[in-house]
Amino acid sequence: MKSDIIKEKIEAIKNEIKTFYTKHNKEAKVIYRTCGYKFEKSGDESPGNLVPFKKERKENHVNVYVDFRNEKIDKDNIKFIIAFPHEDSDLLPRLEKVRLPSKRDKIDLKRTNYPYKFYSLDELYKEYFIRFPKKEDTK
Repeated sequence: MKSDIIKEKIEAIKNEIKTFYTKHNKEAKVIYRTCGYKFEKSGDESPGNLVPFKKERKENHVNVYVDFRNEKIDKDNIKFIIAFPHEDSDLLPRLEKVRLPSKRDKIDLKRTNYPYKFYSLDELYKEYFIRFPKKEDTK
């Protein structure tokens, strides 16, 4: 079935990202959206579960959001990726007005740029730990 193939493709991408972070002793929460273009009128509203509540924030945890250009699940169809360590959660630009209410703050995906925005998995893998050095690397 087509839906099974889509699930397999997204799980493969999510597992690849999680494995990358696991190799660096980090835990990653990966979320995605295939319909992000539908939210552009509201300032590129993030999913409500992208930013963790303060009580949920943990050292060595990373949240990763993958936005696809459309419904096609493929590495070549990634529009952008937002990735950030939990300790940077308060530094991301927030939306003042949201289209879909949430108990969590939503970030403004249009105003979220360097160092949090990446444009491919290759860029994420090459750049993430340059932009966000591991604590042991900075000692």
